Amino acid sequence: MMEKIVKNRRSNMKAHNLPTLRRSPQVVKHRHGRVFFLLVITISSILLLLYAMKGPSMDIKLEIHPYPSRLPEEKERVAALAKIVLDKVETEYTGTTDVSGPLDAILQWSQSIDGNTKGWNGKTQMDVLPLSLSSEFYPQFMAVRWLALDDTYISADANADADAVAAAAGAYSTLLQRYALSVLYFASSGDTWDRCSRISSSPCEGEDMAVEGAGGRRFLGNSSECEWEGITCSRKDGTIWIELTSNNLSSQPGNSIIPMELVLLKKKIQLLWLSSNLHLHGTIPDYVGEFSELATLSLFDTSLSGTIPDSLLKLKKLTALRLHNTSLEGTISSHMGNMKKLSWLWLHGSHLTGLIPSELGKLRELNALTLHGNDFDALGKLRELNALTLHGNDFDAL
Repeated sequence: MMEKIVKNRRSNMKAHNLPTLRRSPQVVKHRHGRVFFLLVITISSILLLLYAMKGPSMDIKLEIHPYPSRLPEEKERVAALAKIVLDKVETEYTGTTDVSGPLDAILQWSQSIDGNTKGWNGKTQMDVLPLSLSSEFYPQFMAVRWLALDDTYISADANADADAVAAAAGAYSTLLQRYALSVLYFASSGDTWDRCSRISSSPCEGEDMAVEGAGGRRFLGNSSECEWEGITCSRKDGTIWIELTSNNLSSQPGNSIIPMELVLLKKKIQLLWLSSNLHLHGTIPDYVGEFSELATLSLFDTSLSGTIPDSLLKLKKLTALRLHNTSLEGTISSHMGNMKKLSWLWLHGSHLTGLIPSELGKLRELNALTLHGNDFDALGKLRELNALTLHGNDFDAL
């Protein structure tokens, strides 16, 4: 029946001098091209979707700026700057923390890369860096790179050779201070800070925003590091206050919440406030005990985890310790009773357990102690307190 219908249609078309429809090679080719195009779009969409789903679990930082093509001379500037910083670390730093390790790794990397190969020119930073630099030592590399290539405050000549950069850096009296604060910036994802990052679009009160790359209070700006946002330096004794509260600092879990390069300023830092930055992860490192001049430490309202290290209890000048509303766990050491100058101890809203040591009663300067919202099960004898909050614990008896 169907064959008759088709024959009748063709006969009618011939009877009325109508052309029969046939697929020309051009039509077939066009339709094949369109199908191929749709197939490419579909596959690309699937790959992008899979990449987006995988992205959050990757260790590599995806927000890295492309590394522009670099001449071999610029690679040499990075190596020369790293060498100067390393020399100053070895002569000026007296401590046990291995702050020279990342610098050694940068130097070894710079000597193994040929500046004329694709490994340096036209690739992204992560393409160039080996795994050790791309993850563990990424902040240090970025700090050295910035000092060598982009910091016009130390070396005003952007086209200076390696020797000139090394000479300018070596003559800068607070190079280690500038390096340490630069590492802090990159370790806390400084380009995503809410204010005063090096990105010109971020607001920065007190800066002439009409001037591209202006100095002022912008971090990594064309000014002394003592003028950067949240950094205050005393002209009298050289002490430093670092106050970066509520500025969207962030870091990867599993690291120290305080970059180890800050130990280079261990005899200078009096105040360290990194609080109210919910995406700032990490633990309190053992090297915090090297901060001999530290008077106040605030890490509350962050993603702080781990325990209170014994080294923290060696800070004899500490007057205020605010670690509340974090994921801190473990117990309170009885040795905290030896911190004679401690006046404010805020540990509430965490996951601390065990006995509240009676040794805290020896702290004659202690004005306020907040311990509510933890999992303590016993309370020792406390004296000389003006305020104590304990609700939300699991005491069997008082």
